[in-house]
Amino acid sequence: MRIFLDTNVLLDVFLSRPGAPASAAVIKACGEPQNEGFLAVHTLSNAFYLIEKQRSRGEAWEFIRDVLSWAAVAEISTADARRTQAMGMSDFEDALQIAAAEGCNADVIVTRNVRDFEGRTSVRVVLPDDFTQ
Repeated sequence: MRIFLDTNVLLDVFLSRPGAPASAAVIKACGEPQNEGFLAVHTLSNAFYLIEKQRSRGEAWEFIRDVLSWAAVAEISTADARRTQAMGMSDFEDALQIAAAEGCNADVIVTRNVRDFEGRTSVRVVLPDDFTQ
């Protein structure tokens, strides 16, 4: 299964936010041999910024090293980025997440922000608590 993770799932675990146990279970599933974990490249920069601001630069780099040890960065093209405008979404970042998930042929997008994704993509969208393989 190709599992695409929204930034909030990763931050739940790294910053010990509410929802961390369910998000940790999804991350663990990404490391199983039958699965592949994916994220958007801007997830790395957004998470780095937030972790550096809330914790430290060293912890932000630790996060990047850890995530890249088990997840692949989903590539998007210029055409994919242009297509986000046609999605009619108010949140450009979410549109980029969808473009990245579709670009890597994800089977599922795991996010705590299901409402903003549903109906915008053919990829199944679930909360970490509702994730099943």
